[in-house]
Amino acid sequence: MKDFFTKILKSSTKYKNNPAIITRDQAYAYDEVFSYAYYLSFYFLECKSEDAICVILTEKTIELYAAMLACFFSNTIYTPLNVNSGIEKNKLILSTVMPKLIFVGDMQYEVLHELISAISDATILFTNKVLYDQCRKTLSNNTLIYINSRFDTFTVQKNTFSEFYEANKIQSIAYLFFTSGSTGVPKAVPISYRNLSAYISAISSLFTFTHEDRFAQLSDIAFDIAIHEILISLISGATLYVYDDQRELSIARFIAKNKITQCILVPSSMNAIVDQCRFYACHFESLKCTLVCGESFPISFARRWKSVAPQSMIVNLYGPTEATVCCTYHVYQKNNDYGSLMTLPIGKPFPEIYLDISDNHELIITGHQVSDGYWRSGSKALLKFQFNDAHRTMSYFTGDHVSYDQRYGYLFHGRLDDQWQVKGYRVEKNEVENALRLVLDISDIFVTPATGHNQMIKHLVAFSTHSIDLSEHKNQLRTFLPEPAIPLKLIQMKEIPTLSNGKTNYKNLAERALEC
Repeated sequence: MKDFFTKILKSSTKYKNNPAIITRDQAYAYDEVFSYAYYLSFYFLECKSEDAICVILTEKTIELYAAMLACFFSNTIYTPLNVNSGIEKNKLILSTVMPKLIFVGDMQYEVLHELISAISDATILFTNKVLYDQCRKTLSNNTLIYINSRFDTFTVQKNTFSEFYEANKIQSIAYLFFTSGSTGVPKAVPISYRNLSAYISAISSLFTFTHEDRFAQLSDIAFDIAIHEILISLISGATLYVYDDQRELSIARFIAKNKITQCILVPSSMNAIVDQCRFYACHFESLKCTLVCGESFPISFARRWKSVAPQSMIVNLYGPTEATVCCTYHVYQKNNDYGSLMTLPIGKPFPEIYLDISDNHELIITGHQVSDGYWRSGSKALLKFQFNDAHRTMSYFTGDHVSYDQRYGYLFHGRLDDQWQVKGYRVEKNEVENALRLVLDISDIFVTPATGHNQMIKHLVAFSTHSIDLSEHKNQLRTFLPEPAIPLKLIQMKEIPTLSNGKTNYKNLAERALEC
């Protein structure tokens, strides 16, 4: 834990005049970002409740990044939500957490009101005066506080490292991220400072990041890849360029225009970016390292990426949220034909990570990056987490089907349960089916993935005895599901195939989905 704070505070001093974050065409120096974070941390310290959770609601403005650091500095648990998608899921998360402290930056009033109208007895901090004035009339069951974000960065008193360290020794949880649960209720994964420091130390020992780097912040803020993008950039003294899909024409032009050197992507986004390169006639000559994670990584995608980023090292990373961002790696070798493999290996474990394979071929991860269990969960969490006496750390049973190859290390073969990775999102079958049944008001609807020749999931397909055009319901479905979790089409069948025990024959449906 001390290692994490040592590194991040060292950057704030050593590179204080360098640009730390560039968002919406405005650059913020390290001194400015950290001064703002310290300033906010005093409010967090004063207002936080016993559980020390702060839900962050803001678009990707400077308030987001300052509030994230302020959480760390004030011993407050950072819990970000994407304010631009999945309103119903966010409301479910809020009802699960029942936060007593909420930070609101820049966002649309209508979205904010829908998200927190049911919240009561909370302290809500605002940096946007217009939003604050609007909410004073509608959120009277809460304590609303306006924070004047205009302050002199040189007059803000900065706490010393020792004070922050002593404060954070008490509270071990750094942040909460949410994954889908088998019942459709999101599960909160608490990542401790120990977990986070272990990840930062491991990834920094394997790959080189410097103050001359330009990182791209491309991912959903509620997706744990964002932790890597933001913190590794700030710890390295680099500059973080924030991609805004409402303002930018394309990711390809963004990377080329800003001469990005470091980026992390999900595989399913890569082909579209390569196509953009060809459309705009641009290449990524500046890109030194492309980290890829979130789903299976087809070898053909890596070869295509190399054609537009010839100088870039390409690394396949693997790891569930429960093991802090990622915990294994394989460096793509351009001249390796990879034999009969269609997807890149997940490779070797990070330093201090120990991998094992159970009798049913399930990958088990052990090490200091592994969370201690789901937040506020009962004994069922023990089915996934178990204390490992040999290594004196937790083990996590991933549900992923793997094998070990002497040449390539660990190979990923898919999920052992009904959870899928679709375009970087972890999608639960029950969650998608429940959302469809609610929105469409029908009960006999079933979902399965459609895969390509490389075994990568292309999209989801729904089946029903009813004839329904899903495109007519897309806007409503977006309030419950992220875009990749919405089936591409619904196929009408005379009857849904079943097994001898009466259960739905998903294998039969999956075969039908291959035709789509």
